[in-house]
Amino acid sequence: MCYLEEIIEKEILIGLLRDIALGVNHKVAYPGGHPLIKEQQKKIVDTINSFAEETAEVSFVFLGDSIIVEDINVDLSNYPSVQILVKRLKRLHIESMTFDTSCNEMDIVGFLDVVSNPPRDISVYDLSLIHISEPTRPY
Repeated sequence: MCYLEEIIEKEILIGLLRDIALGVNHKVAYPGGHPLIKEQQKKIVDTINSFAEETAEVSFVFLGDSIIVEDINVDLSNYPSVQILVKRLKRLHIESMTFDTSCNEMDIVGFLDVVSNPPRDISVYDLSLIHISEPTRPY
């Protein structure tokens, strides 16, 4: 990957993390089914799905003040909204997350629900790694 492609991909990945942070904020601030929440969920899914031609999944690993995405190291010091998201995830003991590039809106709804409104006893769940591997199907 050339330097320009890496910069462009880095900006897309930071944009995705910002969108996830905004989605979490919307889930906290607005009632379920609010148009802003639905719009943000669709934006997140579309961005994740856009990587489908290149890879089967997108993984993020949180290390200190950085995020490692594939072979790209992103310093979070210039991205306060992403820093807040990472702090929230680390409070839930989430050190990494992986999204299947064929995920759908229902997958993202579940993810945002858990991150925005975690269960009281988080120790019941093993959230050390979030991995959305198979798209969920509506019943």
